[in-house]
Amino acid sequence: MKKSIIIISAVVLVLYACLVTAVAGWLMLERWSSNNLLRKLALAKPGIHISEISEQVCTTMREFSDIEDIIKWGSIKDESFCKGKKWFMFYATTPPCRAIEVYTDTNDIIVYATWRQL
Repeated sequence: MKKSIIIISAVVLVLYACLVTAVAGWLMLERWSSNNLLRKLALAKPGIHISEISEQVCTTMREFSDIEDIIKWGSIKDESFCKGKKWFMFYATTPPCRAIEVYTDTNDIIVYATWRQL
């Protein structure tokens, strides 16, 4: 009887330690991912040409210049803002998967940048 209580207690402690380690690992990964995202987003300052940051940010996922596509895929749904703009989406971090959205004017000068969850 005593041996089975000791064995059960040991198994419970090991499972608890595994759970705590997994949660701590996930939180560290989340913090690293958030910091990485913020560093990349800080590069996309208004007034900068998109070519200056495109390789530093990451892989381009999508690029649209048609207003219907920009409104459909982008986070800004205001037609007057999206008119005459280009929209780029860059893959930023994983996990959790996040992307950076960049709106530019027709000369590819950054007007606005934000991020979104994928």
